Amino acid sequence: MDAILDRLPALASWGAQLHICQSARFLPVDADQALVLAEWLRPLLTAPKPFVRAWSLDAFLHVCALLPSHAGEGRMALEAALNDPAASVRARARNLG
Repeated sequence: MDAILDRLPALASWGAQLHICQSARFLPVDADQALVLAEWLRPLLTAPKPFVRAWSLDAFLHVCALLPSHAGEGRMALEAALNDPAASVRARARNLG
């Protein structure tokens, strides 16, 4: 897991970012690793690609569930996604809410 997390900043391809976001809830992360993942996911919540925004929200909310200190930020991200211009992001947010 540490090897994956160490390489996250180098993932420039939106397809690779999407894959990690879609897989995040299945990755075995501890609290420290969840913090690293949250930092990487945060800017993806406003990525240009709607599917990256939708799935980074999914991953971010999963990480926030592991980190009680991030619960408020997770709620704010969900609220923002419910008002996203892309229908795919709003639909994902509704499913997660």
